[in-house]
Amino acid sequence: MLRISHYGLALSLCLGLMAPAYADPSPLVSAEPVKVESVQVVASRSAIAVPYQQAYEVAHKVQQATAGRIMLGMRLVPARTDVNMDRLQLQISSENEDLDIPLQQGRFFVIPVIERLAKDKGHFYLNRKSGEMGVHLMLIPTDGPEGWTMRRVQQAVADGNLALRAFLPWYARPFIADADAIGACSPIAGRSIALQEGGKVTLNLKADELHTGRFGQTLHCARVRGDEVQSRDAKLMLPDDGEIVLLAAPPRVRDRG
Repeated sequence: MLRISHYGLALSLCLGLMAPAYADPSPLVSAEPVKVESVQVVASRSAIAVPYQQAYEVAHKVQQATAGRIMLGMRLVPARTDVNMDRLQLQISSENEDLDIPLQQGRFFVIPVIERLAKDKGHFYLNRKSGEMGVHLMLIPTDGPEGWTMRRVQQAVADGNLALRAFLPWYARPFIADADAIGACSPIAGRSIALQEGGKVTLNLKADELHTGRFGQTLHCARVRGDEVQSRDAKLMLPDDGEIVLLAAPPRVRDRG
């Protein structure tokens, strides 16, 4: 099931299998990884198994289309309210190699782009049963929260659209909004995001849009398109806990008059 949520540039998919398809509300910046026990006997009959080739091809297309400026992240979510999400273990296993995938906060991970595992018939294995898991996949700018100029903002929006066109099938495109802006975000409500040029603040933007982060957390964001000030060298001054997300255009309200 494809859907857009919170205007975020995100697709959601809830599947009987943990199919490597794609996306959640807004993409973000990273946090400290959650400690995960090493995977042991994950590749069993009771585990969910999905060909890695599918995820590799999509992540590789996005990487190529955006020259590595956008990556694909995935967050594991329960398909039902009664699914136990403790002690999840994820692995890519091929004929010649096993690769443990550490899960970060919110059961998030970046899809690795490893050609040898795809060629070697690798599979994702997750220690849950079919029908228990869904996935959200996010388009995430690879730049951290620092150094965001208006020029970089415009580039990120263009990259978001290149990434969408690279992996969305033609029949899904009419239902998915284009990238429209970035969100300059904080987990704390009531903050303002400053635009600064030459050491002086030229504009303060109110972070009053709610979006969902890559870890499933609520973020308070200012929508930035890159044309708020004349200079493309003006910088976004994010707080220490700031994050950048890609945003789609908000839905239009039709005039019934």
